[in-house]
Amino acid sequence: MVIPEVIVAVNPADAVVTTDAMGNQKDIAWIIRKHQADYLLTHKDNHLNLY
Repeated sequence: MVIPEVIVAVNPADAVVTTDAMGNQKDIAWIIRKHQADYLLTHKDNHLNLY
């Protein structure tokens, strides 16, 4: 998966990381928080139980 590799390379400390529905995964959110950044993840309409 490419997104975690990009997050590690960019080191987004104190930033807000956004992704599309493809990046809406627990592992990606964990990596973003591990690098002291915040995240805004999107999801598709067919995932009604996320909120």
